[in-house]
Amino acid sequence: MLYWIPRIMLAIVAAAILVFGLVPDSVSGIANILLVMLAGAGALSLTLAVFPPEEQR
Repeated sequence: MLYWIPRIMLAIVAAAILVFGLVPDSVSGIANILLVMLAGAGALSLTLAVFPPEEQR
């Protein structure tokens, strides 16, 4: 289940941005939002890879 958490959170954030109309007008603004979301999902995935939850007791 923890494998899917970064992807689910990424989808929730993307949906919230679209629903609340927070999409910027410029292409660079959209690219910045996508880069931040990708970096956050990557950081969480890296954390799960370095500290696997099944090995923590």
